[in-house]
Amino acid sequence: MDSNTTSTHLSKFDELYNTATVAESSTFNINSDVPDGEYATIVQDVTLTNGSTSTPTIVWTFRIRGGSHSDRLLRKVRPITERTIAWVKEDLTKCGLALDLFSDLSNRIEELRGACVMVLKRGDNDFGVHIQWPKKAQSPAGEEIPF
Repeated sequence: MDSNTTSTHLSKFDELYNTATVAESSTFNINSDVPDGEYATIVQDVTLTNGSTSTPTIVWTFRIRGGSHSDRLLRKVRPITERTIAWVKEDLTKCGLALDLFSDLSNRIEELRGACVMVLKRGDNDFGVHIQWPKKAQSPAGEEIPF
């Protein structure tokens, strides 16, 4: 997909993205062979595509690191609409990508590759994979460490 065309398509979400709030708690299916649970993963691939209805869509592929399901893949599909923009922003924030303008995503999406994230898998569809908030480090006394 041409990044200039993608930026144009995404620019209509700039204002919604900037005002969206992020709550801090909160075909062939590659997900079906991995049981439900929480997994330490790395972002193997992330692409920005147009879905079947010309809806911009982020397609994530996560590689499980360690455990009995090591190297298995999980996929997450997130269409970008007025209704989903807050969840898109939350996913990007959880992975450490902050954007001033959402239309910059097509130029910065590569920064997400290699990010280590925990994901929660529930069900066998592409919408059942959820990126988790990074866990805050705890001191031996149980206090939060600010770094």
